[in-house]
Amino acid sequence: MIYADLLMLIWERCGTSQDYSMEKSSLTELAEEYMEGLSIPLQPDEDDIAGDVVHDPRNQALLFMRRLRETGWLEELEGGYEEEVRTALSVPAVHLLQVFDAMLNPKTVTYSGKLLKAYRLLQEIESEKSPYENVLKEVSSDMADLNTSLRQLNASIGTYIDRLTRNRTPQEVLDLFQQYEEEIVVAAYHRFKTSDNLFN
Repeated sequence: MIYADLLMLIWERCGTSQDYSMEKSSLTELAEEYMEGLSIPLQPDEDDIAGDVVHDPRNQALLFMRRLRETGWLEELEGGYEEEVRTALSVPAVHLLQVFDAMLNPKTVTYSGKLLKAYRLLQEIESEKSPYENVLKEVSSDMADLNTSLRQLNASIGTYIDRLTRNRTPQEVLDLFQQYEEEIVVAAYHRFKTSDNLFN
């Protein structure tokens, strides 16, 4: 759990930098602050040189940073002239942390936006000199993403409805659908007929 917390903290700090890195001293400070918040002694692994329990937050931070480097999550980057050595997330770590971040912070998919983009791209396909590379590949990729999103939405709707209707009487379920129609469907239909209409 400590490793996962540290990796997500590092991702939050340097996930937007150009090379997914930060100064080594700043990384150590980040890990040290986290260890201070834990306030628990940590038992070193068998392969650690010192076999004593580590109490000091700075030494705990250094120990965990070393383990993350040894296991391939982090790597050292040589600093330029008069620049401090930087520590970066490795390429495989970046891919995994992007997935974890997407799971923890799902992005809102705008279905009408994807459809409108495809519609506009395809409208101007005749003017393209190489339509396959410039238009069709992009539209195909967007439609594949949209298809995946819709399948995920379908699965989550099914799960949500099952949970919502479990242990309810038929009349209670009908009341739920009546409420859903009034609060959700009517409002969505109104939006569709106005601002979100694709043809507008």
